[in-house]
Amino acid sequence: MLEWGYILLSKIAKSKHILSLSIVLLFVTWCILALFCIKVGINQNNMWKMAADYDQIAENIVFSGQYSLNGESITGYRPPLYPLLLSLFMFLDFEQWRIYVFFLQLVLSGCCLFLVYKTAFNLFKNEIIAFVSVALFLFNPSLFLAAFTIQETLLFTFLLLLFFYMATKEEYGFTEIMTMGLCAGLLHLTRPTGIIIILLAFIVFIVEIRHLTKAKIIYWCSSAVLLFGIILPWHIFLWKNLDLVSISSSTTGGLNLYKGNNIMTYYTYPWIDVDRQTVLINEMLKNNNIAGEKESDRYLREQVLAFIKENPSLAAYFAIKKLGALYSPIPSYFGSGEIVKDGNQYSIDNFMWNDTKLVLIQGLPGSILIFGFLGFLFFCIRKSPVNNYKITYIYIFIGLLTILHLITFAETRFRIPMDPLLGIFSAYFYFSFLQKRFNMITPSSKTQQ
Repeated sequence: MLEWGYILLSKIAKSKHILSLSIVLLFVTWCILALFCIKVGINQNNMWKMAADYDQIAENIVFSGQYSLNGESITGYRPPLYPLLLSLFMFLDFEQWRIYVFFLQLVLSGCCLFLVYKTAFNLFKNEIIAFVSVALFLFNPSLFLAAFTIQETLLFTFLLLLFFYMATKEEYGFTEIMTMGLCAGLLHLTRPTGIIIILLAFIVFIVEIRHLTKAKIIYWCSSAVLLFGIILPWHIFLWKNLDLVSISSSTTGGLNLYKGNNIMTYYTYPWIDVDRQTVLINEMLKNNNIAGEKESDRYLREQVLAFIKENPSLAAYFAIKKLGALYSPIPSYFGSGEIVKDGNQYSIDNFMWNDTKLVLIQGLPGSILIFGFLGFLFFCIRKSPVNNYKITYIYIFIGLLTILHLITFAETRFRIPMDPLLGIFSAYFYFSFLQKRFNMITPSSKTQQ
């Protein structure tokens, strides 16, 4: 059966028409499933419950003109790009804005499909690998669900893939350099972890110094101006309204650190959502007379430093658990419940395991993805698969994002933007395995135009 699968992939890759048709059919199947799920979700009134603070901020922008969670005080809790996007659709049609957001994200998912294919081909110059990368993207349930939830995940994923599509091209011109600057700025305003891409854009510039011409110097300077022109207004806003000067794009830095580095972490990982700590964290802040986002951020950072200093081995143990949670083949957290405090003791109340069917649906593609990625890493240790040094940019991103989540907190949902990149590496591993297993000749790859 594996041999038949390899032969089928070979025939698909040899024909442009068959390849294009196959990708279109995969995407159409994805769209049909998405439309079915959105219809069921709306009828059952169980959609759109994730990250409710995004639509709260957007509503306050529309009705009060304030970037606020409660309609009274300014917030920096969420970076601004996604709430501003939601507010635009609310302004156009407040009754049906969720439907418009869904279709926009469906379009973005189609763009991601194209970007995955092109990035895979940029790296490996092989259409089978690119096709398998697309298939792994389309049948990843986490990416599927992200397309119709009110959350910034798919927007972030699209901008990330666009950045890497440009970064992995053989030559950089005006379009590539300016797009990388644009994406770096917008990613920073979408998620706090987007700051990694700003650092990565700087690394790309350093590496490309040897290829600089007078024209490219102008391009890179223009790209830097564009990047800072995008992010500076938001940081000026935070400074003027919250008296906050920070490299992060939100005021949740201390909160994210605390959620992954306190005694409650011992009980929550990997059993329940780390966000279940929020009620007890707010209670602690209230009992210590800590009010305001800036003060809370500072206080929680101090608590984290004290905890790590007093419990270095426990903090290291937490980091290992976070690594497992981030790269778990099945969704982490494993169940639902509430964390309760009795004196100085914590426990999980009303714990229930996740639905077995959901675990299987997400766990099988997750296992294929993670196993393939681990196989790719093992293969790379033995022999580098490509001469394209630009693959290193993706390694750096994955490494830095992993370290960031080991320092703060991690769940498989934070791996979603990485999954298309892991899928590209997994596709290479499975292709190499099949090629070696059946001793078949690779279909001729086409030189990138």
